[in-house]
Amino acid sequence: MSTFLIKSKIKITRQSGDDFEVIFNIPALIPLTDATLKFGVFSKNVFDKTKATSVLSKAGSDITIDGQKATIPFNSTETLNKFGVFIWELEVTIGGKISTIGTGDFELIKTVIE
Repeated sequence: MSTFLIKSKIKITRQSGDDFEVIFNIPALIPLTDATLKFGVFSKNVFDKTKATSVLSKAGSDITIDGQKATIPFNSTETLNKFGVFIWELEVTIGGKISTIGTGDFELIKTVIE
């Protein structure tokens, strides 16, 4: 497997307490046949990455792969009362080798209607 460069960070914004999906269209350069994906959202700690706390995560069968499209579903109970700006990462494992293929900010906006 090749080394993939993350060309730009992507900001994802969703509403806290909503059901939603995060969908990635992954370039064919990264073949998803026999690949496993892992998606994580973490607290921001720019000074010490080892202290970043997991806010949301999905892996393996929690992520649907259809061709080169990866769909990551979240339900309202997973995000309720979680709001702020976090960081996210998407990793792919192919043949036992792990590569981070996406990263950026993940903003959960506080819900107004309860």
